[in-house]
Amino acid sequence: MKHNAKISGVAAVCHVCFSAWLTVFINGVCFMAFNLSPKVAEARDLAKKYGKTRVIIFMIDDDKGTMEYASYGKDKALCSDARKLADVAYKAIYDHLLR
Repeated sequence: MKHNAKISGVAAVCHVCFSAWLTVFINGVCFMAFNLSPKVAEARDLAKKYGKTRVIIFMIDDDKGTMEYASYGKDKALCSDARKLADVAYKAIYDHLLR
């Protein structure tokens, strides 16, 4: 993704996968270097531990009535794909819980 800014590094929301990545800009080109979220770190650790390229973790708190997920992909394309898969699964789980 091309940017006008020439910044050495900044914590930002990635405009591609909308996750909180440490984004590094080199000559105006954006490189996703590392996601700062501890939940995504857990997903990344599971991917490394089990040799997987994508991991999605769903978390449901019945007491609070909340649901969330963390997704990880080994590279930019896999990260985006994991997020898309997680969004579809999230909706299916949400619809099931509302029954």
